[in-house]
Amino acid sequence: MCRERISKAIAIDEAVRMTDEVMFSTSVTDTNVFLHQMVSFWKSLDWPDTEQAFGYGLKHFENLGQCVLYYVETCYQQLSEKYLYDSEGRVTISERVQVLNIA
Repeated sequence: MCRERISKAIAIDEAVRMTDEVMFSTSVTDTNVFLHQMVSFWKSLDWPDTEQAFGYGLKHFENLGQCVLYYVETCYQQLSEKYLYDSEGRVTISERVQVLNIA
């Protein structure tokens, strides 16, 4: 489910001007809402058995981390294909997206 929602968000991604200086992608906003829903779900649970809650919580947050990694990898791949590099492999900056490759 996580991958499906994130893939759909990235597929319809657009950069949106939020302030005079900053543009955000719609996929990061959609993904953030989805991740927030996962955290809210966890917070809403009232587990009487703390050991059981710990095991479930650990798996829940492991899944949360996997969703974030999937978003980053998929988004980076799409950006690389569409915007990021010129024919000589240099980082390019478009009017829509700016990505810094700091390694």
